Amino acid sequence: MENNESKKYDIVRELKKVQIMLEQNINKILGKYDLTNSQATILGYIYKTEKAGIEIQQKDIEEYFYLKNPTVTGILDRLEKKSFVVRKVSDKDRRKKIVTLTTSSRKIHDEVNYCINSFMKKAYQGVTKEEIETFINMINKVSYNLENID
Repeated sequence: MENNESKKYDIVRELKKVQIMLEQNINKILGKYDLTNSQATILGYIYKTEKAGIEIQQKDIEEYFYLKNPTVTGILDRLEKKSFVVRKVSDKDRRKKIVTLTTSSRKIHDEVNYCINSFMKKAYQGVTKEEIETFINMINKVSYNLENID
């Protein structure tokens, strides 16, 4: 029987495998919208913040998703070329450049969200609410530990 230390490495490997499989499947679903998983995730975040009446800057996206500036710049550049977002000067503070959704991205939001939610139901089939909560608690503990390593 494998020891506990070995199992910890198995967790990392399985997490990576699941992440890759989720991303591949979601990218397939989003292909018809000319979006990738990363792009759609950021659009969803912008949609949520706009709906809450919050202006969002690129820096906010970087911090929320733990991404580097060049990564977010590239994603936003592609989203802007596809007419999903616009970067403009804030009405509230002229020093700030905010990211907003376009009418076309707002129109497809519900349809994209429905497709992703349908896929996620299939992916989590047979997984109980308690199992999800236990897993989230464990991941949060590991995440906290990683953030606090010297």
